[in-house]
Amino acid sequence: SGAENASEAAAEAGAEAGTVTMIDADIRAVEAARRTVAQNDAQNCTVLLGDCAQALDDSAYDVVVTNAPFHQGMANQYAVAHQFIRDAVRVLKRGGRFYLVANRFIPYEEQVTHLFGNVETAYQDGKFKVLFARKAANF
Repeated sequence: SGAENASEAAAEAGAEAGTVTMIDADIRAVEAARRTVAQNDAQNCTVLLGDCAQALDDSAYDVVVTNAPFHQGMANQYAVAHQFIRDAVRVLKRGGRFYLVANRFIPYEEQVTHLFGNVETAYQDGKFKVLFARKAANF
């Protein structure tokens, strides 16, 4: 599943950094991630049930990666994704990196630029893009 693949990728990426904290508001995604972490004996990973980054300390992370949800049922709804972006600014250390996976048609660039002072497209294909921003040293 997507949650399991994301768990494995996050654990591998965090192996160099030391620790990985994963958060999801969906209990099924959290349980899937916890099973994947356990199967891979990824002792550097913590999986939390939570709403965006409310449970995290400020300025504690080097990297934040999100594939924020943008729809509820059939309607597009961007409030949660916008909260993810605001939370990323709050929890990143100075110089920290932010990656946002999104459908190409969703215009997150303006908000990311407003909050981080910068944004670039790290990757894109016919359907998706990955935006990248770095938290400025003066934040």
